[in-house]
Amino acid sequence: MEKYLCTNFKTDRYTSTRYSDMGMDSLERLAKTGQIYSCNIDDYTLPIVRDRADFLIGSMKDRDKRIESEVRNIIYLKAKEHYDHHVTQIDWNAPSGEIQDILNHVDKVIICVNQDKFSLEQYFESPLIIPYLNNKDTVIAIMNYDSKSKYSVKNLKRMYNIKGRLLPVPYNTEFNDSLSDQRVREYFIRNINLKKTDYNYDFFSAIKEISDAVMP
Repeated sequence: MEKYLCTNFKTDRYTSTRYSDMGMDSLERLAKTGQIYSCNIDDYTLPIVRDRADFLIGSMKDRDKRIESEVRNIIYLKAKEHYDHHVTQIDWNAPSGEIQDILNHVDKVIICVNQDKFSLEQYFESPLIIPYLNNKDTVIAIMNYDSKSKYSVKNLKRMYNIKGRLLPVPYNTEFNDSLSDQRVREYFIRNINLKKTDYNYDFFSAIKEISDAVMP
């Protein structure tokens, strides 16, 4: 996620040094020494919209050096004390204990999956993911949605016996370009005030519907 929100962000040694004083790794050091407080969480984040939304960079460590469960839980609890809402990206390939730690701190889960057969089956038929979601309020967002595809919302609900909310997000050229250009923030700001005739209107209507579903 960092590479889409942070301009010129690269996962290399230079980046690790440049962002070494912020993010999860810095909070881990504070938590281990008992110096983490809810009031200073945002000192280690990047502001997306000042005083409205902050972004916490994930750990730069190798997979075999993941943050300990107890430390991770302390960080999440402090973040919940400081922010009205927090959104966490889950790596479904992470160890089961880490996934469960994260889910223990969330009220709702958003599954974002592209509208292609491989991606859909990876989620809807996965024995690794489904058990985690049994007791969670889950919203499934179908990204890059094409209403003319045979994998429509109606057909997907029937094919995979989906009972929860399935919300389509239409393919949007400008949004995908902003991902490639690492200009997502600027893209959203440019489209704050939209008319129904604007190209981006349907895309942002879908995003708003998802936001309203998870943060009413």
